[in-house]
Amino acid sequence: MYRNLLKYSVAGIVIIVPSSKLSTLEPEVIDQIHQLEEILIEEATSVPVYLIQEDEEAQKLYETVQESAESLGATSSAFQSKNDFLNYH
Repeated sequence: MYRNLLKYSVAGIVIIVPSSKLSTLEPEVIDQIHQLEEILIEEATSVPVYLIQEDEEAQKLYETVQESAESLGATSSAFQSKNDFLNYH
């Protein structure tokens, strides 16, 4: 899914890492995190990738991006692609 995000000419990618311990996450989420980690290690990235821990500020950022995407009518936006990949909220 990371490669699909790049098709939208995104300026950067923000990955919100769950604040809980990995052992408490569902196996599917852990697998998705590992897949993304492998891609980021193996491939050079053409855009900045930011990893932030989930907290109140990260949630506000997430909601702001979601609202912006909705107001632009971005039904097949990069934001939606991200939701398809890591939809644990």
